[in-house]
Amino acid sequence: MSKVTLFIRDFGPKKIEAIGAIREKLGIGLSLINQSFANGTPLLERAIFDRNNPDFPNQLLDLIRRLDALQVGYVAFEILDNQTFSLPGKYYEITFDRLTQMIEAREKSVEQQRNIGELQDGMP
Repeated sequence: MSKVTLFIRDFGPKKIEAIGAIREKLGIGLSLINQSFANGTPLLERAIFDRNNPDFPNQLLDLIRRLDALQVGYVAFEILDNQTFSLPGKYYEITFDRLTQMIEAREKSVEQQRNIGELQDGMP
């Protein structure tokens, strides 16, 4: 499994709407958002696909769509479970299109596993 690490670099011209979108989609408090931005630390680091929160990938996709529309300067990276994010580093950048492809690939994989009756991660 892999994780996503999300940084906000610039809130853009609609800071209030951007913060509102982050709070709505991620459930993160205002103080943590501001602290993360001020310190240049990740706003979020968590598993992309998690059976305890199967809606998270689509929530993240909705957030990325909204951040793009609001012209927010952000960057999201995929890191492996055994990795700890540190700069400088070479990580796979997650964009709206790439996350869409990851979600579609995951859905196909789960469907194939259902068809053969062997779910690797225990999802129903």
